[in-house]
Amino acid sequence: MATKEKAEKEAAKAAEKAATEEEKLRKAQEKESKKAGKEAKSAGPKKNVSSYFHFQGARRAALKEAHPELGEPKRKKEAAAGADGVAAAKQAVFFYKKSQRSAVAEANPEAAPAELVQMMEQAFEALSEEERAPFEEKAAADLTRYEEEIAAEAKALIALSEPALAVGVEFVRERASREPAAAETSWLCSRLKDEHRILTSIDGPHDNVLVIKPPLCFSRSDAEQLVHALRSELVGMRGADLAGVTATPT
Repeated sequence: MATKEKAEKEAAKAAEKAATEEEKLRKAQEKESKKAGKEAKSAGPKKNVSSYFHFQGARRAALKEAHPELGEPKRKKEAAAGADGVAAAKQAVFFYKKSQRSAVAEANPEAAPAELVQMMEQAFEALSEEERAPFEEKAAADLTRYEEEIAAEAKALIALSEPALAVGVEFVRERASREPAAAETSWLCSRLKDEHRILTSIDGPHDNVLVIKPPLCFSRSDAEQLVHALRSELVGMRGADLAGVTATPT
């Protein structure tokens, strides 16, 4: 009985192994068939090319030569600007290459772009001082442009770094007499700093003007917080609070 069970197990294993080998063979044949189909397709006749495609091919070189900037990605143009947004000053060789690009490309139609650049740079190095003069003048003018733009941008940045807003609130004890409320202003300045962490200063000939200079980034919620703090302190002010006020805080 044991011998029969053993034989059945071995037969089952053999059948499973045969099925596995058959599946591997099937997949290999399928792979070869797909590969042969692709090769046959690629070796077959090519799709016909339209007359417009031939026109493009004939005109591409001439258009590229006449408009070299059309093939430049936008990021390359942006890279010419420095970190501050001002385009870098160009050297004399740049203006020379710009003036000679078309002629050199026409004289060397088989040359690669890098080879054309090398030719023009070598030609520029061989120029005399007199021949270089017009290109040096253009470079000097472009350097002046660069310095002026840098100065203008620096001036704008300095202006932005200054306080964007300053508010002065004059405090008096009575509207009719306009008696300066110096002690009240001093007390309020201290309360805003100690209780609300709002920094202000005091100005005016009678030390009764509370000056508020918020930073450049001052939101609507910041303004509402300031108004709420002023209102709560003014409403809660008592005469006894002013008894110990002897000096204007700095």
